[in-house]
Amino acid sequence: MIHFAPPCSTFSRARDRSSKTRLRSADYPQGLPRFTSHTREANLVARNTLDLAEWLAHLGMAVSLENPEKSYLWTFLDFDSDLLPADVTVSACMFGASYQKHTRIRCWNWSPSLLAEHKCTLKDDLFSCGVTREQGHVILEFGSSSTADAAAYTPGLCQAWARSVRSFFELVVDDTVARGAVVLSSSGPVHRHIFRGAVDPSLADARSAEDLQCSAGCRNPAALHDSWPELWSTMALVRDVLSRAWVISSDLRDLSLCCGADPERPPPLAASILAVRHELERALGVPRDVFDEHHEACPWRAELIGTILHRSKDPDAAIWIWLRSGAPMGLSRPIVPGTHFPRVEEDQSYSVEVLDKRSPFVSNHPSFDTIPSTPASAQDALPAVGRSPAWDLLEAQVNDGFALLFRDRSSAEAFLGGKCHPAPLGNVSKLKEDGSFKHRLIQDLRANGVNGAVALPERQVLPRGIDHGVDLATLGHDLAEGEDVFTLVLDFKDAFMSIPLHDDERRFNCANTGFQLSRSRTSIYDDEPVTGSFVVWRTLGFGGKPNPLVFSRVASFACRTAQALLDSPSSTGVSDGAGLAPGRAQLYVDDPIVSVRATEADAKYTLDLVILWWLVLGIPLSWKKGFLTAGAATHRWIGIDYTLTAEGSLMRLPPAFVSELLARLLPICSTKGLVECDELDALIGKAGRVAHVVPAAKPFVAGLWAGLSEVKASAREGRMEAPIGMVPCRRLCYAASWIRALLAEDESCPLRLERLVSASPACPRLGGWRIEFDASIYGGGALLRDGDGRVVEYFS
Repeated sequence: MIHFAPPCSTFSRARDRSSKTRLRSADYPQGLPRFTSHTREANLVARNTLDLAEWLAHLGMAVSLENPEKSYLWTFLDFDSDLLPADVTVSACMFGASYQKHTRIRCWNWSPSLLAEHKCTLKDDLFSCGVTREQGHVILEFGSSSTADAAAYTPGLCQAWARSVRSFFELVVDDTVARGAVVLSSSGPVHRHIFRGAVDPSLADARSAEDLQCSAGCRNPAALHDSWPELWSTMALVRDVLSRAWVISSDLRDLSLCCGADPERPPPLAASILAVRHELERALGVPRDVFDEHHEACPWRAELIGTILHRSKDPDAAIWIWLRSGAPMGLSRPIVPGTHFPRVEEDQSYSVEVLDKRSPFVSNHPSFDTIPSTPASAQDALPAVGRSPAWDLLEAQVNDGFALLFRDRSSAEAFLGGKCHPAPLGNVSKLKEDGSFKHRLIQDLRANGVNGAVALPERQVLPRGIDHGVDLATLGHDLAEGEDVFTLVLDFKDAFMSIPLHDDERRFNCANTGFQLSRSRTSIYDDEPVTGSFVVWRTLGFGGKPNPLVFSRVASFACRTAQALLDSPSSTGVSDGAGLAPGRAQLYVDDPIVSVRATEADAKYTLDLVILWWLVLGIPLSWKKGFLTAGAATHRWIGIDYTLTAEGSLMRLPPAFVSELLARLLPICSTKGLVECDELDALIGKAGRVAHVVPAAKPFVAGLWAGLSEVKASAREGRMEAPIGMVPCRRLCYAASWIRALLAEDESCPLRLERLVSASPACPRLGGWRIEFDASIYGGGALLRDGDGRVVEYFS
């Protein structure tokens, strides 16, 4: 802030009271012709002052210039009208002086609002300063001592001026700071205007409402705290047992040290876990050894889960039956709704009777028998020469007891008592960052028609990347001294393979091996061959349409009960005093994540109890993939990197993911060429992750979806734009180009590939002002509200 006060001696009209001192006039503000030599210096000072003031104003500084209100200075100077200066006139008498002296203050980029009402005027024989017309003010004569006194600022004016300056820096913001303070508080779809009449909610609105009502516990199970007291009271009993066991047995402590490729300690002994189950039996009034019972193909302890379901009044009692006698696939046995997940109307495309009339597959996909080519650096990761890695994976699943081995399909059908529907097998190979390969066995239940005969009664509701971001920001808000946020990532091992399959559904979950597979484990059924070419899974397997829902029905129980063990933080992260550290859990299929807020000792104790509970339930844990992070250390979950900062949780896309997506987008950025539908589906799925982290990318991802949908719609109407299974790039090139521009994150793109999540909804930080805007095909507009919520300006 700069203030200029150029000398007013030659510009003052007080000199006009005597012809001997007059230097200027209204017609000659630059100086009377015969006195220009006397005004030249003052004119130069005035012009230089104005040039400097306006130069600073163009830079965005707050500038002011003062002179007497009737000074010739105002008519002499040529002010830049584009800068739009504002004038404030003050009178010295309003601040305790005996003389009136009206002073004009011309301001750029600010206005001393506290001085605006301090010009003395006469009304009904009384001046604003309180002096009567009869009393009058002291007259300032040029050359007298009184004019010299008037050149100084009165104490009252100095104080008022200082308050105005302070007010400016506290309440008024320049455009640079204001632009930096504008943050997106919320966003959403454009809704039909109320004046256009009522309208049914969109599909997206309906799904969002259903998601909020979902009580399964995969997404935000902490929200169930107030609506499900029975679950929290039941788990309080469990927590007491786990706590006592933790104190008694050193084998149950520091379980997070079991995680990682090079763990500091081994997992706890089976005997230690069994002892905890026995103590739970005593505490819950159940006969001994009941809680250790489980299906021969499933490690989950069914009777323990059934007891917790009953005591907590959990409506999904079906999962207890599934874990005891095998889960359905919605084929021979229906999937009974559990009421936690939203209902869907998704019927089978055809019946099982129609499926049984189809000819069975006898071959596998080429990838199942292929050995992937690798760079020299990854040769050590290859399996035995001449043998596909998918063969080893299949053989391992048989020898791990997940599948039964038969000599051929006919012997399997005789054992199962029905027609088998072998699915073609495949292998998805991915080169990892360390140069090694990751192989995944694929069972194509869509190709053999099994998925088309499945009837699903519900749909999953899984957490989004933003949900864990909110958890971190909430827990990290206003940490107390010594506290930090600790995050545990520990995947459930084997996932679908840990859920038993009902005997009636096994004939739909089988495959031809294409080679003679060797069995090294003990036989599971009478006369199981040592070698064979046909396998039948006795667990959920993989590739089945109902498998994610069925698994989530069981796994969500583990997540919501683990959440009930924790103290539930409020929206500000403050503990409600339930005993353990406040924490938040999320579960994405088989990938759980738990964050707690506490000191390091309390956090490890709390996470020990969560891990111990999962071990007691019988869940196989992927120790090698597990890790524990603290504070600002970055951790990755469901393909997003999270970092806790002072402002909140920062979400970013991994660099390797961005590089891969850039390469995959490049071919479809051309107006010519074709892309396979399967490739496009995978590409859209990856691009969707970008939209989760950077909401501004949503329109471009939607553009890819629209291109694919339009091609499919044209094909249904008989208008072929491309060969079957292909999509023309011209439908996608513009959306793909925009996404590539965003991912490049260079000077051509103003958006960063990150998202900052705050503990509370973001709002402007300066004075509470906010902009509300909307746009639609019918029009749009915006409101500017001040700190009190009043509309200051609008446009439409």
